[in-house]
Amino acid sequence: MERGLPHPNTLTIKLPSVFIGLRTTGLPCTVKEFVISAMSAQLDEGVHDVSREEISLRILQAGGSVSRSGLRLALAELVDGTPKVRPRLRRVRTGLYAMPGDGI
Repeated sequence: MERGLPHPNTLTIKLPSVFIGLRTTGLPCTVKEFVISAMSAQLDEGVHDVSREEISLRILQAGGSVSRSGLRLALAELVDGTPKVRPRLRRVRTGLYAMPGDGI
């Protein structure tokens, strides 16, 4: 794809086409589904708040790999919800999450 620069006396440059696709996580489900199942497991063990670091550790223990920004995005979507899905988590404070309706 060629794009001209804003000034008429500059050269035209050719930009390579870039594919930004999904990266495999190595998890048996989506990151959001994994986070919800990890939070549910913690809740069953009596833990009410789970940190982002604990979630990252669970992902590593499951043999998965998720970037910090990918995990941050998944957590933000779980806290804020999406147009199709209601919020599933509650942010207690920065980096600490709880499931709503868990008695807190």
